[in-house]
Amino acid sequence: MAEVSIEATDHGFSTGDLVRFYDVVGAWQLNYAGLNTEFYITKVDDDNFLLDGTDGANFNAWDGSGTVKAVYEITTPWSATEVFDLHISPIADVVRVTHEDYLPRKLTRIRDNEWTIETIEPDTGPFLDANTTTTKTLQTSKTAVSGYYTPAGTESITLTAVGHTPFVAAHVGAYFLLNHTREDNKSTLTATGTSTAVRTKGAFTLSTSAYITNAVVDLQRKLGDGDYQSFRKFTAATSYAGDETEDDVFYRVVISTANATAEFVAQDQMHRSIVKATAYVNTASMTVEATTDIYFDNEDSDNKTSDWAEGAWSAVRYYPSTITMHENRTWYGSTTNSPQTMWSSKSGEYDNFTKGVYDNEAIVMELNDSDVSKIEWMASFDKLFVGTSKKEYMVLANDTSKPITPTDKRAPVQSSYGSSHIQPAILNNGVMFAQRAGRTIRLITINEYGDHQVNSDLSRLVDHMLELEPIQFAVQNVPNTTVWIPRSDGTALVFGFDPDEEFIGWSRCVTGSVYDSPVEKYKSFAVIPAPPSDEDLTWRSREDQVWYTVLRRINGTEVTYVEQFAPRLTTEIDEAIMLDAARVVVSAYDKQEIIVASDTIRCNEGLCNSGPCGGII
Repeated sequence: MAEVSIEATDHGFSTGDLVRFYDVVGAWQLNYAGLNTEFYITKVDDDNFLLDGTDGANFNAWDGSGTVKAVYEITTPWSATEVFDLHISPIADVVRVTHEDYLPRKLTRIRDNEWTIETIEPDTGPFLDANTTTTKTLQTSKTAVSGYYTPAGTESITLTAVGHTPFVAAHVGAYFLLNHTREDNKSTLTATGTSTAVRTKGAFTLSTSAYITNAVVDLQRKLGDGDYQSFRKFTAATSYAGDETEDDVFYRVVISTANATAEFVAQDQMHRSIVKATAYVNTASMTVEATTDIYFDNEDSDNKTSDWAEGAWSAVRYYPSTITMHENRTWYGSTTNSPQTMWSSKSGEYDNFTKGVYDNEAIVMELNDSDVSKIEWMASFDKLFVGTSKKEYMVLANDTSKPITPTDKRAPVQSSYGSSHIQPAILNNGVMFAQRAGRTIRLITINEYGDHQVNSDLSRLVDHMLELEPIQFAVQNVPNTTVWIPRSDGTALVFGFDPDEEFIGWSRCVTGSVYDSPVEKYKSFAVIPAPPSDEDLTWRSREDQVWYTVLRRINGTEVTYVEQFAPRLTTEIDEAIMLDAARVVVSAYDKQEIIVASDTIRCNEGLCNSGPCGGII
């Protein structure tokens, strides 16, 4: 038996890759057609490879046509059942993903065949409310202390609790925030030279005096590990005040040419030290790693503090279950420990949760409602909508024309229908969501004043279709607004919507089975916009692609396929597939004309496998 050998210049594959072939004319048996038409390969050289386990005698001669592509896989932490509880938030080629049992992940597409998935570490927060009991303190060991700090990155530090026993083994991986009042918040210089640097956040002042002729006082600033840049220069006595809004910023004073006196003061300074637990010792002790510099008053003192906070996301407190993007922030919501809390990132910094009072800083917001209910979803559509298991809310600033900030936020109740955990979908002029238990589908729209939502029942006349719970919404906008909704029994519900024409329509779609008892099952749907290409400017190329995963039964074996619906738009009548579902089968027979009922039908090569042109029905 001779394995099939393929010549493909600079193929880029490696031994063990799984490949598929498309549009091969000669050796048509290579073409991907589902089960048993994917091939593992052995690389021979950069231009040749073998198809493992094949027998060349079973294939026609290859004429050099067609394309071959590797099947790309990436390992994820979620099980096959957990993926239906995921909520996602895409930004260009990055998708952030949440599940209540896992730290959020970031899935990044670098190119078609290169993706990464990484954990979003909450190393800047968010944190739970700070401890307020003065007798309950945390402190770190004096590990690698130099001057006032243990530097970031230092490992094998001991975190000790005094007056309480807060730690459990599941805290490994959790973060803790230690706040210390700064003592090194002033720097004075009385002659030419450079002052000590002062880490600054918030209000600061600079006073200069006693200038000798030609003296220049240069206030310099640097961000993190960057270089110092001139911030402002002074040549005469002055009192200057500023406000630093960024994190990890240092200021220093440089006096040049001649003597002068300058005093820089960072006011009301609080140093934030953050550590990550790496090993459990006992209920009062953990081994930690410094993720920021850890502050000490000086080399000889300890850094005991009662102003500390535990990370809001951990194996102890669990993880956010829902996510959305709103007003240039990532918003997360609802952990097992904090079911009514939302956390937003800093504006424009989607993984930075440094909390503060400045407008651009991270926000922590709890839905303060006496009727406690878990946040099930969040959705951004002009305003931020939030669905809980009992009520629906709109989150906005007091002035509805302004963005939400740490000091300007509110969440009035809009309705009390209650929501399921299905991630909602943006649908034309509103947000589509499933009511608790999934028996009703509703649409949220905003009234003409922009400050109140209106819930419409989209499923009023089709209660029988929602006897079994829907599990997902996938919206196709071209050629018409259509929502694909897989149901828990494998049936697909199809919802058509055009509010301008006052049109609402529902239908039911099953595959591979009788109408009321699906055996083969739709599991999930995805819609991909399909812009026209340079070569094909037909309407067919402009229709949104509808992809789905489906459970098929092949020779008694259950197999999950990824399939695509044929487009509805076409310029060739013989290319139209006007059925609820159809399968295009590859044929080995040449194209020819078929005369059926006095009409001539063009039979494209490899598309029908039908009797009239010599194929086998």
